[in-house]
Amino acid sequence: MDEMKVREYVGAVFSENPVPGGGGASAVAASIGVALGGMVGNLTIGKKKYEAVWEEIKKLTDKAEDLYLRLLELSKADAEVFLNLMDCLKLPKVTDKEKSKRETAISNALIPCVNVPLEILECCLEGIKLAGEFAKKGNENVISDAGCCAALCLGAAKAALINVFVNTKSIKDKSLSSEYEIKARSILAECENEAKSIISAVHSKIGQ
Repeated sequence: MDEMKVREYVGAVFSENPVPGGGGASAVAASIGVALGGMVGNLTIGKKKYEAVWEEIKKLTDKAEDLYLRLLELSKADAEVFLNLMDCLKLPKVTDKEKSKRETAISNALIPCVNVPLEILECCLEGIKLAGEFAKKGNENVISDAGCCAALCLGAAKAALINVFVNTKSIKDKSLSSEYEIKARSILAECENEAKSIISAVHSKIGQ
């Protein structure tokens, strides 16, 4: 994604290649959402009407910048860990030794395949919380963009959750798998609650 234009990236997703896939796409979607929140911040700083909150909004905008950049990194990381898992699945499995080596490699490769979308999910929650701050304190003329930030991050969070689960189901340590799933569900629930409140407030402010 780093050097691709939007059309090229979407075309790559559309292609028969397995990457970029759902995990990476969810990170990109969230990064766009967070960038919208940052836009609200940038359109607030320097406006006389909001001078009292310039400093606070600047801090929030800086956080949004760091966050959308991290999400783009995670999009790339998602492709890398997936390809590593695919390589492990291709390992020979004829002898008992080969089977054991392959099984260990797959088990080790699955952990980052869960951790990456889990971090994307955590970033989505952070993005939604930033959206709430921008909606409350930012330029009212672009409050709809704060709402879009929350909505995009929520959609991305739901997509990231799917990518957590598709990998946890393959983890043989069911205690660890369950731990990941409980954490992921908890984060998504918080995302849903936060986003619902923000989007409702935005609808109210725009008279809908």
